[in-house]
Amino acid sequence: MPRVFNGYMQSHLTGPLYHAALRRLGGIVFDRSHHPEELFSTLAQMELFDFDTLVLPEHTVRGKGVGLADLLNDDPTLLTRCGVRWWIGSSGTFDAASVRLAQQQGVVSVSNLYGASEFGLFAISCTQIPGDYHVAQGHVLVEVVDQSGGPVANGQSGRIVVTHLCGIADDGQARTHLGTQLLRLAGGDGATFLSDPCECGLTAPRLRNVKRLGTSG
Repeated sequence: MPRVFNGYMQSHLTGPLYHAALRRLGGIVFDRSHHPEELFSTLAQMELFDFDTLVLPEHTVRGKGVGLADLLNDDPTLLTRCGVRWWIGSSGTFDAASVRLAQQQGVVSVSNLYGASEFGLFAISCTQIPGDYHVAQGHVLVEVVDQSGGPVANGQSGRIVVTHLCGIADDGQARTHLGTQLLRLAGGDGATFLSDPCECGLTAPRLRNVKRLGTSG
């Protein structure tokens, strides 16, 4: 049963989403308080809890909250000292050097998730190939398309577009999505599409080299 410090702000979509998902997995979740960093720092809050799982982005996003890289600058042995075994995050891809550093400090599993505010999280980093993301299938349709809007072939690159297909009822079962229907929404990112089976054993399509596209990308 994971004991989790959730460093994401609870005023944003991702904080409550991580809380709910980890509780469903049977975890005990300690959420970061709403206090500004200068008044009650994330490091100070982490000292109050015994946890083995850390939910935190690698870097601060648009000045909101704090990232693991910032904390490691202040406390280089933080992960070892806290006994963190599982690092979970999103809000951007993880740098390979940061993943290696985490592993050197005893982190056994690193889960970097990818998604968007409009859809939540819909892809997770591959355990074998750094930089690849396996797409979750069912509640959304994730495509990589060319300039004409047609899906690209395996190994080709293009713009990521997402369609919201369904929602979840109170009993946890899939149901028709009752909110705003978003069809093939382009969030501004691009990637290389891979549909062949992965060496990790998963057969779900993958996104590689995810990056922000320019206005003409």
